[in-house]
Amino acid sequence: MPVAGTRPNDICHAIGPSLAHFCAMTRIAFFGHDVGAMLAFEVARRLRREGGPQPSALLISAAFPPHMFYIPPLHLYPGPRLLEQLALFDFPGAAALTPEALTRV
Repeated sequence: MPVAGTRPNDICHAIGPSLAHFCAMTRIAFFGHDVGAMLAFEVARRLRREGGPQPSALLISAAFPPHMFYIPPLHLYPGPRLLEQLALFDFPGAAALTPEALTRV
């Protein structure tokens, strides 16, 4: 199993051939939850691009569609913009933060 800090593309590259083997042998479905959904999608897409056997179904939960999956670089945002983004993500305590409080951190 890949270790923490491994890039998703590296994980897809590592497990793709094994999963292609199973897809060729029997009907198989990929299921991914949260970040696993992104990995399941990327592996399925890689198999399709390479013309190999594909899963019979791709089931995902707790994830945005691939075209919307984006984690903005929040650490680069100025204070007011950071607070807006934290509020959008329902970050606990975002309403109590002020730009001045962020500069003290």
